[in-house]
Amino acid sequence: MFLLAVVLAVGIPLTMRLAIGPKERPSSSTQESSETAVREVVQEQRSEEPESMTESVEGLAGTIHTGVRIGGMDVSGMTAMEAAQALERKLLETKGYLISLNLGHVMVSVTAGDLGLEWSNSEVVQQAMALGQSGNMIQRYKTRKQLDQGPVNLRLSFDVEEEKARALLEGRCASACNRDPVEPTLKMTDSGLTAVEGALGYTLDVEQSLEKVRNYLGGTWAGGAGSLELAYATKEPTHKMEELQAVKDVMGQASTDYSSSSSARRTNIATAAEKINGVVLYPGDSFSTLEAITPFTEENGYEMANSYANGEVVESFGGGICQVSTTLYLAVLRAELEVTQRYNHSMLVNYVKPSMDAAIAENSGKDFIFSNNTDYPVYIHLAAWNGALRAVIYGSEYRASDRKVEYVSETLSTEEAGARLKSSDAPLGTINQTQSAHEGCSAELYKVVTEGGKEVSRERVNSSVYAKTDAEYEVGTSGNNVDIITQVKGAIARNDIQEVRRILRANGLG
Repeated sequence: MFLLAVVLAVGIPLTMRLAIGPKERPSSSTQESSETAVREVVQEQRSEEPESMTESVEGLAGTIHTGVRIGGMDVSGMTAMEAAQALERKLLETKGYLISLNLGHVMVSVTAGDLGLEWSNSEVVQQAMALGQSGNMIQRYKTRKQLDQGPVNLRLSFDVEEEKARALLEGRCASACNRDPVEPTLKMTDSGLTAVEGALGYTLDVEQSLEKVRNYLGGTWAGGAGSLELAYATKEPTHKMEELQAVKDVMGQASTDYSSSSSARRTNIATAAEKINGVVLYPGDSFSTLEAITPFTEENGYEMANSYANGEVVESFGGGICQVSTTLYLAVLRAELEVTQRYNHSMLVNYVKPSMDAAIAENSGKDFIFSNNTDYPVYIHLAAWNGALRAVIYGSEYRASDRKVEYVSETLSTEEAGARLKSSDAPLGTINQTQSAHEGCSAELYKVVTEGGKEVSRERVNSSVYAKTDAEYEVGTSGNNVDIITQVKGAIARNDIQEVRRILRANGLG
């Protein structure tokens, strides 16, 4: 017993083969004659591909000759419609096989049906019907003789419905595959600053993948579970691990205290610090503090707290976040990074000296912006914990070990704050302070560099002007003692809070 494959040139995507199993080995001339007869019958039955197997056999009478198989399935004695229906059931089953698609960094499992699997030779039932029953007497004789020697297997060929395959590739597959390169980065761990590997970017090539799917299902695949690597392009991250591995030195650091702040202000400081913590800036990169921590909304983690606005203390979402930008400003200065935008507050703050602050405001666009002017990346560590806010800039130290940088605040002038009083309907003797006093001043910040303990340079970094803000009081003037009320109102008119207090004390109301 042996199997002999006869190639049938029927012009379909996958070449059809006839598996012939003779009972006895025929002579070479007899075998060639029989194979030729079978081939001629199949070629005569070629037709344009119909929409389905069953549509291709409508109107065909009779049954298929004994010894004919299609795709390994014995169709002997079946009508054309019975064979077509059996094959369509087989196709439905075949469409359910899982195909694993390799997208480079991820695997996606789909069915053969998802990929648009379909028959490419739906005319195969017509060809099966014709074997041994069409052609002239000699052809029928030769074909039947071949069938007597062993079964003839007409192979089923697969093709791909392009529209369905393309939809899968452009949708689910591209969504799973496509991603931008992931840059390597730095992460603070218990053991210190650690470099973390990046990842390749991937882009699915839909056209090439479509061709690979077509070739696979229409050629390589033999049914059952399968796998196929699609076509995709890769893109390297812009930066290398070696750059980050050089980041191990503290370039500059600063800390400020917020332990006396309200609960809401503490929340705002911690929220803003967390949004900045872990930022990596490569050489030439610029960092906008305002962009990193806004919007100042409840949804973004902020609460209502005191803040400065136009020379007054007001309640606003994010009140207190300027302490974060100020602390970062001092660390950036000590790291000697390039400051490209900085504003002072409208009034003096109590957590740093004059000209050492950096105000930000979403409504006015005040921002603190700086850039990495070194040859290596820098990492920003910003943490708020237990009332202390700490900013550290890590990088690759390039400055001489005996070079020291100090920043000196110099106050040029001051202006003492006064008081502003107004009457209220509160009872006589009531004093309510609605605005605290802030001294006005002008100041400058100087960068002083020493080498080997000797000063080598002193340059002005910035100059700042802070407006004075008078204290504001609401004084109660409601009651029956007209004489005392008149005295108090006189002191209110002169904005003399000390006189108001003296009058009230003298009359047992202070």
